[in-house]
Amino acid sequence: GSTTVQADLTQMQTDMIADITTMTSSTPFIAGHIAGSSTPANVATVNAAIDSFISTVTNGAIVETSDLPLADTYHFTAAGYRTLGARYATALLLQSQVSQVVKVFQV
Repeated sequence: GSTTVQADLTQMQTDMIADITTMTSSTPFIAGHIAGSSTPANVATVNAAIDSFISTVTNGAIVETSDLPLADTYHFTAAGYRTLGARYATALLLQSQVSQVVKVFQV
């Protein structure tokens, strides 16, 4: 269920922090919803868990995917992936700017 997915996401973030020496708990963490709509039924459950997880991350952000074109049930088209990449980049830049502003005001 949603609780298991959220726990898996939390563990993934913990593992990434342990494995990537330049990553800390304050490093921006960007997530995107999985592709698909209500088919299969667990897509909504997983996306709800992603939303819940991101709400617990200090510098977390979510990128929307519901409007991206799909090539099949789960995978975006090439154009969809390009848009997704641009959204991830924008979210990362915005989170990085927020982090820098917070540092300035903490001085």
